[in-house]
Amino acid sequence: VCRELLNRGRCIAIFPEGISHDDTKLKPIKTGAARIALGALSVSSEQLLSVSSEQLAVSSQETAHRLPLTAHLPLKIMAVGLFYTSKTAFRSEVLIRYGEIFAVEKVELDENGEPPREAIRELTDKIETALRNVTLNLESAEELDAVLKAEALFSSVYKNLLFKDTLTQSFQRLQNLAEKYE
Repeated sequence: VCRELLNRGRCIAIFPEGISHDDTKLKPIKTGAARIALGALSVSSEQLLSVSSEQLAVSSQETAHRLPLTAHLPLKIMAVGLFYTSKTAFRSEVLIRYGEIFAVEKVELDENGEPPREAIRELTDKIETALRNVTLNLESAEELDAVLKAEALFSSVYKNLLFKDTLTQSFQRLQNLAEKYE
């Protein structure tokens, strides 16, 4: 169903790690997002016409009629990262970081209707790189604690001034410190 929705110009949200977690770094990225994206570009019109409107998860306004096919519509991926000031505190601040937007190139599917392994691997790697650019990645809780303390020290300069750092500025400083920590 995801392939059909994408081929009709719809958007979907995917968590490529395949798991929800609160670790200090990305988990290994699964290949599902790449498989769906590459497959969506290669779905034939015959396959799309065989999908009933009941199979498509569309809004109630759209279930009365089929969504039009958008042949040759470019498919793009955008990485989105979430940063919570406190993962366990209710109503803590959250920063949503939008990353690079990149196009997915059409590939030939194999006899089983699957994209080539190399194309899947390349797109999965590109997705992982884009996600790393919008998330904070440290090897351990100890490293995160050290980086948070360093950021608190650097940001303390602003506490006595009339302006406050934005969450984006704090995150960028944390990300910069995390890279230097390595």
